[in-house]
Amino acid sequence: MLADFSPSALDAGIELALEQDGKGPFLVQGVDAAIRSALANLVGNALIHARGARRIVATLGRDGISIHDDGAGLPDGAEHGLIEPFQTGNAAGDGAGLGLSIVREIMAAHGGELIVSSAPGGGTTMSLRFPAAPAPVKSPQLDLQER
Repeated sequence: MLADFSPSALDAGIELALEQDGKGPFLVQGVDAAIRSALANLVGNALIHARGARRIVATLGRDGISIHDDGAGLPDGAEHGLIEPFQTGNAAGDGAGLGLSIVREIMAAHGGELIVSSAPGGGTTMSLRFPAAPAPVKSPQLDLQER
């Protein structure tokens, strides 16, 4: 999915990176197209709205995926309003302000959540947190040997 954003990132002079936090595999049960849409929204937002960003990192972890930019960050407390419909994170009001509220709904439908954290001058991290995957069900072993 990050490869889809490579041309835009290159034009903006922003490096895209993928990191893994821990050892895989990382399995998520859900609707592939919906989860891809949520991720695309987060990466796209970072490319468009992360003022001064030079790098955007997607980090896979046991409980989900985080998209972090090293841009200017948000003003104190601004991250809480961003996930509400029709709210934007910049003074110019670019966009309709629906993207993050849609991501929040996608995550709720998957039993997860969208977590936004930011600090002025410290960049912004948007995380998709999924519920723990159910343990695999072991099928009973059949003993086909004669006794």
